[in-house]
Amino acid sequence: MAAELIWGTAGKPTPYPVTAEARAALAAQGVEAPEELILYLRTATGRERKTFQGRVSGCRTTDDQRELVADLLLGRMAEGSDRRVIREALEDADEVTLNQLMYAYVNGVIPDPKALEKAVDGALARTTPRMLAALAVS
Repeated sequence: MAAELIWGTAGKPTPYPVTAEARAALAAQGVEAPEELILYLRTATGRERKTFQGRVSGCRTTDDQRELVADLLLGRMAEGSDRRVIREALEDADEVTLNQLMYAYVNGVIPDPKALEKAVDGALARTTPRMLAALAVS
């Protein structure tokens, strides 16, 4: 799902679902939420990357990651988007999804999970024999 991106501009609108559970939790707080959030992904600038690297290193828990991702995504959404909606939507995200969203923030595209899995499997297939050989020598 790679979109052609122009540096520093909004990319192709990418929907992110807001679950019924998240909408119900927000309604209980008096906040109206859409069925999906629209992300305008683009490649992060050098400054954004530095800020991201500094903040991600401070994440100790999954909730820390959710807070970070909520802040990041707010900058990739239409002006006036409600951070509370983003944060509540992220309550339903697992760690894989949070990592994909952080990758998308930096690189401007959401990685295809199957392609990512294939790439990791391929890398392991290439490196595992060398690692085992190195261990056998030592």
